[in-house]
Amino acid sequence: MRYPDVLPNKPLIEAVLELGWQQGAENADHSYAVLLGKFAERVRRGYPYLEPLPGAMIPASALPPGVVSLVQHRFRKSQDGWPVVQIGPGIATLNDTTAYVWSDFRKRALGLVRDLYAANPGNDPLGLRALTLRYFNGVPFDPESEDLVKFLAQYLQTEIRLPKALLDQAVGHQRPDGLNLQLGFGIQKPHGVLSFRIATGMHNGVKHLIWETSVSTQQQMLPTMPARFPQWLSAAHAVSEAVFFGLVEGELLERFSHAN
Repeated sequence: MRYPDVLPNKPLIEAVLELGWQQGAENADHSYAVLLGKFAERVRRGYPYLEPLPGAMIPASALPPGVVSLVQHRFRKSQDGWPVVQIGPGIATLNDTTAYVWSDFRKRALGLVRDLYAANPGNDPLGLRALTLRYFNGVPFDPESEDLVKFLAQYLQTEIRLPKALLDQAVGHQRPDGLNLQLGFGIQKPHGVLSFRIATGMHNGVKHLIWETSVSTQQQMLPTMPARFPQWLSAAHAVSEAVFFGLVEGELLERFSHAN
């Protein structure tokens, strides 16, 4: 099915491509320092503004217990602007927000992977452990003044039902004050897991209904990298796109298709 390439009034909060790898314990600080230096050289032309993050001073060998990766440096396309690429021990990401267009994001994602593998010191493989493409979308919504269950059914093709008698007895009404629902599905193209989460929350100080779609491939199911990454990326985007347009079909899609 052919979907619109651009939505003038899209609900996108953020699009994220994430690569995670196993940071080896031996010579971790030296290996990461070499990777960071070479990576910074390669991305400087497209992302000239370097922004060290709060965790930048933590050595790769001294990550807190249970933390396998930590973003430490951000490279921006323009000062305080988006898109950005980020890197740290065991992780690299590409992030974009409201200016996102898939064709541009795809080109930048391919560039990120190319630069990351080219910057990897020595001839050792990167040791990739996970690939994830994630989208956060949202619309203003106040559960105190709007009916959450009705909104989900009318605008997001999603029905949630609990026994009326249970609700009447337990809380005395049927309108929830909040939502945090997550579902996971195994998928074949690409091999991995599709996760869908929808929740009430805040965005830019305004109450929102936010839904997250992520396609993730890990460990033995990973494609041959970097050669097969373009195919993985296209497949992951196709799944994400189908979920998004399936959810918003109807009144919301009409709203997103016209500029304010």
